[in-house]
Amino acid sequence: MGQKVESRGFLRRRGLRPRSEPGAGSRDAPPVPRGNARFPSRRTSHREAIFVAIAAVLAGACGGTTRTCGSSGSTSFSASSDGGAASLASVRLVGRFDPAVPRAPDDARPLRFAWSGSSFEVRFTGPSIAMRLRTPPLEPHTVVVDGKPVSMAEKATAYAVRVDDRPPVSLDVSSDRERYELASQLDLATPHIVRVMREAEAFAGVHELLGVELGPGGRFLPPRVPPLRIEVVGDSITCGYGVLGANEHCPFTYATERASAAYGARLGLSLDADVTTVCWSGRGVLRNYDGSKTGTMPELYELAVPADPPAPWSFAAAPRADAVVVNLGTNDFLGGAGVPLDLVAFEEAYVRFLRRVREREPTAFVLVTTSPMLKAEASPSGPGTVQELARARLERVVARRIEEGDHRIELVPLDGDATSQNRGCDSHPNADDNARIAARLERVIRARLRR
Repeated sequence: MGQKVESRGFLRRRGLRPRSEPGAGSRDAPPVPRGNARFPSRRTSHREAIFVAIAAVLAGACGGTTRTCGSSGSTSFSASSDGGAASLASVRLVGRFDPAVPRAPDDARPLRFAWSGSSFEVRFTGPSIAMRLRTPPLEPHTVVVDGKPVSMAEKATAYAVRVDDRPPVSLDVSSDRERYELASQLDLATPHIVRVMREAEAFAGVHELLGVELGPGGRFLPPRVPPLRIEVVGDSITCGYGVLGANEHCPFTYATERASAAYGARLGLSLDADVTTVCWSGRGVLRNYDGSKTGTMPELYELAVPADPPAPWSFAAAPRADAVVVNLGTNDFLGGAGVPLDLVAFEEAYVRFLRRVREREPTAFVLVTTSPMLKAEASPSGPGTVQELARARLERVVARRIEEGDHRIELVPLDGDATSQNRGCDSHPNADDNARIAARLERVIRARLRR
C-alpha cells in the first residue's frame, strides 16, 4: 500500500501521471553531534579541511581496479588535501550509487543516489567531520492514499547520522545548502566511525554526494567491512513508510518515513551486515497500487538510480549478496481500485522476477515473505480472504522455483502475527512491527547461513 510521487519525465516514460507542482525549499542549519551533545554546526574553513574530491575518486568506475561498487558493497576512494597532495582515505558506500556526468569542466563528479537506506561510512581520526551533499528542491505535491488526495509541502528530508556507538541523530537536508557538519569536538586520539543513511525513498529526488571533509589534522583510516551482505527488495513496508507515525490514521510524510527504523536496517545492525534496500511505495510485481503495470518493482530492480534520468545498475561489478529478502505483493492484492488481480499472471510475474534475482545473485539465500499488511478480509480476486489468496500464490511461486532447481529459497510468513498491529501511518508497520519483522528474518537468516 502507498502512493506515487515521481519526476514528470520518469512518470511519463512509464505511462504514469505526474501529480506535482514546482517549488523550492529552505532550511536552517541543523544540529550536529558535538561530543555527547548536539549543537549548531560550525563551518570548518576551507584551509582546515581535508576534502574527498569525488572527481578524483571516481577515476575508476564500477568494476575498475580502484573502485568496487555493488549491492551492499564498499567503495574505497583516494582523497586529496587542499594542497593537492594525495593521501590514502576510504569512504565506504553501502547501496546503489551512480557516477554522474559533470555539468561543467571544473565540476567534481558527484555520486548520485536515490534508494532508501543508501549509506556511506568513514573511519578516521580527527576533531570533526562534515559532508557536502546536493539535493533537489522538494516540490509541493499531492499524493493519493486510499482514494483521497493528501497535500505535501515539506521542504526537507532526513538522514540518520551515527557517530561510533552513539544513538543515531536525525539530520535534515535541503536544497539551499550543501555543507553539513556531522560531528565535532571529537577525541583526537581515538579512531571514529561515522555512518550516514538516507531516510526518504526515491521519489524524494536524486541526491549527490560531493565529498567528505575532516577537521584540522584529520586522517582517513581503512574501512571495516562487515562479513555479511543483504539485499532487501520491497515496497512501502520496506521503505519504512509511516514507521514513526502516531497511529494508523496519519498520512504519508517524509517526517514519519525512516529507512533506519525499517526492518532492513535493523537486520543490518543485528547481523553485522551491509544492507542494500531497493524499494518504492505503491509498487507491485504485476501491477502497482493504482492499477498501472509500468514501473513495477521488477523493472526498478534493474536500476542504480530510479529517477530522471534513470541509470542502470551494474550487477556484474557488485559484490555478491549472502541473502536477498523479497517482500512484494501487497500492492498487487490491495490495489487496482477493486479490479480483481489476475492470480495466474501474478504468479508468472513473480516467478520470472525470482529467476532474475537468482541470475543476478547466484549464491544468495532468497527469502520470499508474505505481507504483514494483508488481513483476513474479503478479496475481489477469488474465494477466500486476501491473506489466504496471497499466501497460497506465494507458496506456489516458491514451490515452482524449487521444482526448477533453486533450493536456496524459502517462504517466510509475516502475516497472521497476532502481535502485529500495523499502527504506523496508513496502517503500515510501525517501529515495533518492524522490530518483530527483523527478528523473524534474523532467525531464518542465521539458521540458513549458520551464523
